[in-house]
Amino acid sequence: MMEKLRARMPALVDRIQHARAPSPRFKRITLALALLVFVVATVLAVRALPPLPPDGRQPALFLVVAALAAMSIVINGAEYTLSSAALGGRVPLGDATRISVLSTAANLLPIPGAAIVKTRALQRRGHGLRIAATLTIAIGIIWVGVAGVMAGTLVAATGNRVGLGIGLTAAGLVILVLGAVILANQKTVMSSRRLVVWALAIEIVSVALTSVRFYLVLRAIGFDGSLAQSATLAATAIVASAAGIFPGGLGLRELLSSAVGPAVGLSSAVSTVVAAVERIAGLAVVAIMALAVMFIDRADDADPGVEPDPTPRPTAETAP
Repeated sequence: MMEKLRARMPALVDRIQHARAPSPRFKRITLALALLVFVVATVLAVRALPPLPPDGRQPALFLVVAALAAMSIVINGAEYTLSSAALGGRVPLGDATRISVLSTAANLLPIPGAAIVKTRALQRRGHGLRIAATLTIAIGIIWVGVAGVMAGTLVAATGNRVGLGIGLTAAGLVILVLGAVILANQKTVMSSRRLVVWALAIEIVSVALTSVRFYLVLRAIGFDGSLAQSATLAATAIVASAAGIFPGGLGLRELLSSAVGPAVGLSSAVSTVVAAVERIAGLAVVAIMALAVMFIDRADDADPGVEPDPTPRPTAETAP
């Protein structure tokens, strides 16, 4: 099975390279449908919420959620830095964070925005489009696999749903191994072992931050919950985002959360509301960071003393 999946990877990358851009009409319909699903699912979930004690909410936790969301964006930039380093490039932290903010914002469009932004950014630094796309996709696969393993391990450790935990862990391991094998088989200046280890470390931190955000949102709106439950909701959010069906998993995340939540002891209503609130908090942070990036870019453009980017750009001869 693994060999078949590996064999299909070049074809997948080729399809992404030559895929036709969706029409503006298709984009509008997809975005409108995603928004409709999101709004309807959230409204129905709010109406179905159980009563909360007046002193159960802890809104101050949202400040911590916002800080963790900003940290997640920086960690996301580390993925881009790793891809560039594997190809012999060096990216300053500021540039990597900027690309991360732009890719996160682009992921809200009805296209696989994050992957496209990171791939094109690597290409502009002189790297081949095919290898850039493959590294980006492989790291994304590892991200999904780590989410499954982490959620499954925590669920199994609770002792209440061991079978579900083992199943999630096994599925996550298969996905994780697939991503690691694809990554290790690329011709890079970095050793395969080091590349895979760094990718694993980055994604473990990324998934852990997402899981903690879900846990804090759960507590902030007044519900008790465990880290295992929160990690499971985080895994569904990651799968929805990676699926690319709706922009940024909009609507799909909430639907998956409502379906998966009861399996780990959370009601569908609570799971959906937590997913929606966490999304809104994350979007607020992305919006603020995107505005900051925009003003910084304008200041750099207006400053005649700013040095031009020395990174070589691909030409017709060097482009893949």
